[in-house]
Amino acid sequence: MNSGRPIGGLSIDCDNLWSYLRTRGDSDWDTYPSFLDVAIPRALAVFSDLKLKVTFFIVGRDAEREDLQGIWGDVAAAGHEIGNHSYDHRVDFHRLSPAELRTDFDEAESAIANATGHRPVGFRGPSFRDSATIRRELISRDYEYASSDFPTILGPLARAYHFSTSNLNPEQKQLQKDLFGGFSEGVTSLRPHFGGSQGSRLAALPVTTFPALRLPIHMTYVNFAADSSEAFARMYLRAAVRMCRLRRIPLNFLLHATDFIGADDSLSADFLPGMRRSHDDKLHFLKGELDFLSRRHDLRSLREYSSAIFTSAPV
Repeated sequence: MNSGRPIGGLSIDCDNLWSYLRTRGDSDWDTYPSFLDVAIPRALAVFSDLKLKVTFFIVGRDAEREDLQGIWGDVAAAGHEIGNHSYDHRVDFHRLSPAELRTDFDEAESAIANATGHRPVGFRGPSFRDSATIRRELISRDYEYASSDFPTILGPLARAYHFSTSNLNPEQKQLQKDLFGGFSEGVTSLRPHFGGSQGSRLAALPVTTFPALRLPIHMTYVNFAADSSEAFARMYLRAAVRMCRLRRIPLNFLLHATDFIGADDSLSADFLPGMRRSHDDKLHFLKGELDFLSRRHDLRSLREYSSAIFTSAPV
């Protein structure tokens, strides 16, 4: 049913603590510490309270963990879409060979399907990285969409800050030389389009950034601003949403699992952005911002968002 509000997409990247520690070069990442057992139940509760159905992009390695099996079953039982976020969340995912990509997709799809009962039809690359080889693999596997484009100018600046605050050695920095992308990402399209080879129906769904400014507006960035001033963070997000409406740019809004944990959770995640407030304060703020967005947009999972945009048919 048409609500009169523009269609919007809503998704959450379920990146786990170990993947952040590995990207920082911390030596104990390979013990695979997790905060998803805390973050995902909170996310499910928030989405239930706001009556939202979203896309959960799950990493295959976490899908097959015995300690998280019940959680992924809860995600599927709540009616949320299940997306593929690769098997191992490698920062060099976009540079893998075709054979390596096939192996990663095989392992991720198997783990995610076993944990949730659903084979993904949507994909988001680790660290928003993409390549023609990845798109060909997605097309060969009949994926319906990819949401790996992140049109921002901040990539090189974010990478420089990351390198300056990490424990990476020169070899690891070389491996992450493309992390967060380059300035060229800032001029790519904000609008959904078909991103595969000619004639393919692989939809490309860019994560929305601030039009003209090309600055991030995903919840983690907004939470980072809110650590200093919640009033400014609200004003910033509202200005971005207003600009999207003026330019008729569909909203594809992103969250991360880290948006559901706070400084009081004692999960060794204090180096992450948006970790200066308690989880109660963050959840109260997050629910307010999602309520604001849902009153102005008909927020859907990315599969429904893509279908509504490209077919103009009721979903």
